[in-house]
Amino acid sequence: MLISLIAPAYNEEGNIAPFAESAAAAFSALPEGWACELIFVDDGSSDRTLSSMHAVLEDVSIEKSSLAVSVVEFSRNFGKEAALYAGLEHAEGDICVLIDTDMQQPPAVARQMVDVLLADEALDCVAAYQEQRKRGKLRNWCSSIFYRLLGASSGMDVLADASDFRVFRRNVRDALLGMTEYYRFSKGLFSWIGFKTKPFPYVPEDRLSGETTWSFPRLTSQSTFDVT
Repeated sequence: MLISLIAPAYNEEGNIAPFAESAAAAFSALPEGWACELIFVDDGSSDRTLSSMHAVLEDVSIEKSSLAVSVVEFSRNFGKEAALYAGLEHAEGDICVLIDTDMQQPPAVARQMVDVLLADEALDCVAAYQEQRKRGKLRNWCSSIFYRLLGASSGMDVLADASDFRVFRRNVRDALLGMTEYYRFSKGLFSWIGFKTKPFPYVPEDRLSGETTWSFPRLTSQSTFDVT
C-alpha cells in the first residue's frame, strides 16, 4: 500500500525543509507493507524553492525515513491548478493527499485524515475544512455566497468550506485526471465527480515563513491550462 503526498509550491523556500521533516515524522510509523512518497511540484518559483526541494533529496535524515521524495519542476509559473494536476499525474499511491507546503496544513493532520479514510471502506475522500477561520468577515461572506451560487447553478453538492487539503482513494484520482477541463477549479471538480466524501474539521497553523502568493485573483487568473 502506497500513500502519495502531493505538495505544490511557489516561492516557499523557507518552508520546504520543515515541511519535509514534518511529513517524514507524521508518516514514519506506517503499518507493515506500507510506504509513503512525497511529490514536490515547483510551480516555476523565482526564489530558491527548487534548490530547497533538491536539498531535501540529499538530506540524510529524510533518506533514512520511510519517505521517498521526488521533484516535479515547471519551466515557468503555470499556477496551482496546473501543479495539482501534475502531482496527480505522477502519483502512484493507493491513497493521495493534496497538501500545501506553508505548514498551515499540518502533515500530522493529513495523517489523521488518512486514518479516517482507511477506517471506513465506504469512504472515497476526506475533505478538510477550517473549523476556525482566520480571514476577514468580508472574505468569508464572499466565499459563502460564491459556493452557494456554484451549488445552485450547477446542481452539485458543494462543500462550502472545504479546501484543496484532501485525502482520497485512487479511483478519485483517476476520475480527476479524466476531467481534461481547459478551465480547472479543483474544488468544483471534486463536487462534480461525486464519490462519498467526509468533511474533516481542522484549525490551520500560522504560515511558517514568507507570505502567500496564491491569492484569489492569482488562482483564478491562472486556472486555465491545456491538459490534452
